[in-house]
Amino acid sequence: MHDIRGAELKRGDRGGGLLPMIGRFVTGTSTAQEFELEYLIAFKNDVDRWPESQFALLDSLFADVDDYVADPALRAEVGGLDDDQLRDRARAVYESVGHNI
Repeated sequence: MHDIRGAELKRGDRGGGLLPMIGRFVTGTSTAQEFELEYLIAFKNDVDRWPESQFALLDSLFADVDDYVADPALRAEVGGLDDDQLRDRARAVYESVGHNI
């Protein structure tokens, strides 16, 4: 389990917290398990007003993160995304949203 008590959630500056977080995951600076914990909390607490099309992408990534299963044995049983699949989906969202802010 990762300790996220010290995680800084920036608010009020569109993309100030979510996009850098996605970028760190896409570039390999953070792991899929770290990203899972951070993104679920940050997305739920994000107060930025995103254009509808960008929010839809970030919301779809939330669903992808929720579908992520770190344990390969459990994933074989119940399905879900692995690390690489989650990173690919995060990359697509990062590229789409990041170029439009």
